[in-house]
Amino acid sequence: GNQDGGVLERFVDGSKRIQFSFIFASMFNYSNADTLTNLSNSKFFEDLQAWVEKNNVDGIFPEGIANPEEIEVLQTGSLFVIDPKETIAEYQMICRFIYLKEA
Repeated sequence: GNQDGGVLERFVDGSKRIQFSFIFASMFNYSNADTLTNLSNSKFFEDLQAWVEKNNVDGIFPEGIANPEEIEVLQTGSLFVIDPKETIAEYQMICRFIYLKEA
């Protein structure tokens, strides 16, 4: 977010365009020796990003927030950290949701 509480734009009627940034993180099995497992992990995030982008175009947004405008992937899913035993890895994808908050 930004220092203005996620406010992207303020309107004269008091309404605001707000962004909510979030990280989608997931743990997967990992192996330095098993390239197929690691490729499968990356493919999961490629598919998730395509799904988010399609839903954005189709106007399908998370429920529970009034006046949704956009959801987008800011950083594609990637390997974030591997545990010390190199058997589990955390992958992360950074996204943001933009909505209109009425006055």
